[in-house]
Amino acid sequence: MLSTKDTVKIAGLTPFVSEQSLPQFMNWRCLETLLNNRPMLTTARVYPTNDLPPISIAKPSWCTDELTWPVSLLSELVSKQQTFYLKDLSRLTKETNAFCAELEEIFRKPVDMHLFCCLVPGDEGLGKHADGNHNIIAPQEGHVKVTLYHDDKVTHESVIRPRDFVFIPAGVYHKVESEQKRFSLSFPIAVNDGVFEDRAWISLGG
Repeated sequence: MLSTKDTVKIAGLTPFVSEQSLPQFMNWRCLETLLNNRPMLTTARVYPTNDLPPISIAKPSWCTDELTWPVSLLSELVSKQQTFYLKDLSRLTKETNAFCAELEEIFRKPVDMHLFCCLVPGDEGLGKHADGNHNIIAPQEGHVKVTLYHDDKVTHESVIRPRDFVFIPAGVYHKVESEQKRFSLSFPIAVNDGVFEDRAWISLGG
């Protein structure tokens, strides 16, 4: 999926923005399906970014997971325009699994996929921060403004759209702001050795 030019930049740990170079992996309809799939909504996978009071979760009779978000409660957070993110999604689709495998081939380190959803234009998400892992951020719906910093000085600022991405090496301070209602995928790339996801994919044809 990545061009040779982008692969070289990523391998060289150079922060940069690439325009119209990735497929759009998801849309609003895909996200809606995901958020209504209760078995996927474990409390270890879904994180509201704002603190919530303790909640009591009753386990449905046929539920095989101990702690999953009730869809009605998650729906309430969405209706209140609560910002939230999900992790451990790298195998969500054949395409996302393949892209993570491609990144793992470049870095020889485990890769995951996170989903960040913000329904409030102008929201600054996690604010200015640096991550301990390398990261690729790819908007799926809506536009986001990305600002990169070095020694508290702005080194890059641009608006990225679906099919664009920004590569941010570990330790680089950055801020991602929602220009409009949006959700993005991020692909964190570990800097330390770890256990790799099994990237085998079951194809049934048809």
